[in-house]
Amino acid sequence: MGLKLFLSQKLTSWEKNLQEVLETPVVLDHQQLAPQFQATTDIGKLCDTLQFLPENVTDRMVHVFSRITPYFDSGVLLYQVGVEDEKVELWSPGAAFNQGKYHALPIELLDLRLRLPRLNFLELRKTSAHNILQQLPMPEIGDSVDTTAFAFKVDVDFIYLLFTEMPEPWLRQHMENIYRVLCQGLAR
Repeated sequence: MGLKLFLSQKLTSWEKNLQEVLETPVVLDHQQLAPQFQATTDIGKLCDTLQFLPENVTDRMVHVFSRITPYFDSGVLLYQVGVEDEKVELWSPGAAFNQGKYHALPIELLDLRLRLPRLNFLELRKTSAHNILQQLPMPEIGDSVDTTAFAFKVDVDFIYLLFTEMPEPWLRQHMENIYRVLCQGLAR
């Protein structure tokens, strides 16, 4: 009898606790539960998605840009709108992503003309995020001292501006891997 009574009391206690859990209203704070974005370094999926690219250059540049969103904190696709002189080109934003998600650009950003030093085709240049963001007012892109910006000329008429807070020494390896994959994918 002692064992039966003990098990009966335990089951009654568990049922009571379960009942309390099920009856307690769940209040979810979505802000608190939302996972913080962290750029991935696994380039396997990127290699796979670059297998079949559109023939049209503009479509190809937009397609590749959309596929690199998980690898950087933020990014802006720029297209060339002119040349100021032999050292400076003029660029306008065409698309952007932040924290892994695309977002629409306000009309006033679409009319901007960024002055950037001339880059060679497939040149990747590390640059000051602060200097870029002074010309490109996008508050959603973090302008902290930890933010590093890269300008990557992926075509004669397109540049990817990529922002990351990934620290060294991981950043160097990450950029080398992304650069290699993008160069191979775009060369097809």
